[in-house]
Amino acid sequence: MVPGVIRLRTTGWTASTRAIGQWLGETLAIGRASGAVRDDLPAELQGRLTFAVLRTFDEWTMHRHADLEPAQARALVGAQLDTLKRLLTPTPQP
Repeated sequence: MVPGVIRLRTTGWTASTRAIGQWLGETLAIGRASGAVRDDLPAELQGRLTFAVLRTFDEWTMHRHADLEPAQARALVGAQLDTLKRLLTPTPQP
């Protein structure tokens, strides 16, 4: 277990979803501790936001991937990664 791990409330989640939530919490905790992930939000809120964004990306893409041309799919992946970076990257301090 990672010190300072972010614990997400997982009531009603499947075992695999709980495992993803635990991995995400550990990953965010390491990122926050190293300064690679912003820490101006409460840790649990950040974890829940990140999980919700990832789940939304997954659900939306799974329902629409057949309609995307390869170039559109690549652009979508890039835009999704940029969105996560904006959510998690610390703001540079002057």
